[in-house]
Amino acid sequence: MSRNYSPHDDHSDDSVGLILGLYEQINQVTADPEIDRHMTRIRQGIFLLVDDGDNIEPPPGLARKTMARVHQKSILQDQFRETVIPRRQWRISDIAIAASIMFAMFLGSFPALNRARFTASNVACSANLSQLWQGAELYSQSFNVYPSALAQNQQMPAGASLLLLRHTGHLNDSVPLTCPGCSRQIHFEELPAWHEIEKDYARHVQQLESALQEAYAVHPGLGGPDGLKHLSRNMSAGMRSNLPLFGDRPAPTTFWSQMHLNSDSHGGLGQNVVFADGHVEFSKSRRFHNAGDDIYTNHKGEVSPPSSPEDMILVPAWFRFGR
Repeated sequence: MSRNYSPHDDHSDDSVGLILGLYEQINQVTADPEIDRHMTRIRQGIFLLVDDGDNIEPPPGLARKTMARVHQKSILQDQFRETVIPRRQWRISDIAIAASIMFAMFLGSFPALNRARFTASNVACSANLSQLWQGAELYSQSFNVYPSALAQNQQMPAGASLLLLRHTGHLNDSVPLTCPGCSRQIHFEELPAWHEIEKDYARHVQQLESALQEAYAVHPGLGGPDGLKHLSRNMSAGMRSNLPLFGDRPAPTTFWSQMHLNSDSHGGLGQNVVFADGHVEFSKSRRFHNAGDDIYTNHKGEVSPPSSPEDMILVPAWFRFGR
């Protein structure tokens, strides 16, 4: 008999099972010629049942499904495969070279950092002095004289002129009274009011002198036979670019003993001064305008009131001539 075999055909499954079972039983019997003849027929029947002459073909789409399965497995392996990057081992010599380079860069940054700090402090100081100049300029326009607390009362500290400018409304409370390079910043709220020291200067002079230790230096006014007097605006006409009004203070502990030293407000590198015409100048020495004049002493090289407008001098804010 010949029929097509299908794995889904129950009759075919039963026939194959029956024949294979008989074949197994007969194969266990002792060899006999008659039995061999029947075994040959059984083998022929199994061959005809299994192979009906047609080529056995794989299920449709088997190749496509197999390749898709292989590709999917390859993708999964790529996703979970750990990438191994070869890393070079550091040697002691490499570490030493890298540390040397970093140390050299660190040391090299100090000069640039110091220059940046100096520039920032210098710019801020110039801005402060410009604001003080504006107050003095407005005051001179109002009263035709420059402010001088010493001309009012020689017992007062020179820096009381700043309180006078505040009292008359020509200087705002927010204007800094010290260079940014100073260790302590002085503000108006720390100082007594002008009318308080004018009314009872003996009571407040010690407090004021102590508070003004790091404030800007000021022009004291003009000296004369009758004591200090105001410097008039008319007297300074034509020489305002050489008339100092405010500037960095000299080092307080060396004011008399080492008068050649620069102000320590900028690390001893120089001092800023604002002049009556409004320009701010930084000098690396205490002598300005190539005239040989020390900004902190008069023509005689003394810390005493100037005798003329041409005699440029700034005195510390805490200084009092009438000690």
